[in-house]
Amino acid sequence: MDNILGDRCYPSVKALPEKPYIAVFIVPPKVVESIIDEYIEVDIKYAWFQPGSESKEVIKRLESAGVKEYV
Repeated sequence: MDNILGDRCYPSVKALPEKPYIAVFIVPPKVVESIIDEYIEVDIKYAWFQPGSESKEVIKRLESAGVKEYV
């Protein structure tokens, strides 16, 4: 899909034209665990989690990368 309601879609966070500084996660923890490394690679500074979308594993990986998280 190239766009949704006129907004361009990208296949990954690495494909974005500008690097994001914050990521908002509103998906199950298993999904976040499978994609978090890509967000760390693009050097996000902050991550916000919808309650229930975080996991101890993700928090540990973010802390190790110096990302500040908000749950």
